[in-house]
Amino acid sequence: ACKAGCHLVGPLPSSKERGDHLGDFLLPEGKFVVLSFGSVLDPYDFPEITDSIVRATNALGLKLVIGSRKFSKEHQLPEHVQVLPYLPIPRLIPSAEAYIHHGGANSFSEALRLGARQILIPLTTDQPIQAHYLKQIDAGLTLPPQEVNHNAIEQALKVLGNPEHPIHNNIARLR
Repeated sequence: ACKAGCHLVGPLPSSKERGDHLGDFLLPEGKFVVLSFGSVLDPYDFPEITDSIVRATNALGLKLVIGSRKFSKEHQLPEHVQVLPYLPIPRLIPSAEAYIHHGGANSFSEALRLGARQILIPLTTDQPIQAHYLKQIDAGLTLPPQEVNHNAIEQALKVLGNPEHPIHNNIARLR
């Protein structure tokens, strides 16, 4: 039992086993970016942010893989965009040019553990805390939701795509 003033600390869950049903999943060919807002939020519900990411990835010639249960076949998405209801994050992140996420505790810690080149866009609750820590350790980029536009995403992707940028040393060290 926890009495007032104590803190509970323990490991966060890993999504390692959650993709077992996607045994035949193939990584996208070429360079790609992953967009996921976890299991509670959905990129569909943040159209300004998602549209900016779609535009920026298209401008840079990158494919975009979106985790969403709300987009349907009726949505006219550009050819460079692939939508899946579930993303096998541990399989995608190591090969992705960038992992754009909301900064949930599990997404954040998994991104650090896997060595993701991450762009964190804190959307709600505890997510600004993870954004704060990501800035402190300089192992990824953060963008406040109100500052997200295709130019900001494009610039962030260029930083992460530059292997000479010092941020890559911190990502490797923390991995």
